[in-house]
Amino acid sequence: MSAGIPVVASDFPVWRKIVQGNRCGIVVDPQDPQAIAGAIAELVNHPVQAEEMGQRGKNAVHTRYNWNSEGRALCRIYEELVSSVQTHQPERAVDGQVAGSDLQNARAA
Repeated sequence: MSAGIPVVASDFPVWRKIVQGNRCGIVVDPQDPQAIAGAIAELVNHPVQAEEMGQRGKNAVHTRYNWNSEGRALCRIYEELVSSVQTHQPERAVDGQVAGSDLQNARAA
């Protein structure tokens, strides 16, 4: 995609979403050689549309699938994880006793 060439991609969910969402190629069944050949022939026989697909793919790579955007996405994941851990802290020991637990009651019995 980054080279500006339309793609013929295997029909897996992530590739389907990227290729069809950006209209930058053709998704085919990877087990169907005729479908693969047909997709390649479609691109060769329609060079204007193929060039448009390639340009859309290149634009998508430069705007969505680059180190900056991927880094920001990864930072958001880490921030969510840290936030989740901070809000779900286990009870802390206070002077050797676990606050708010039945441990004190168990010792007294």
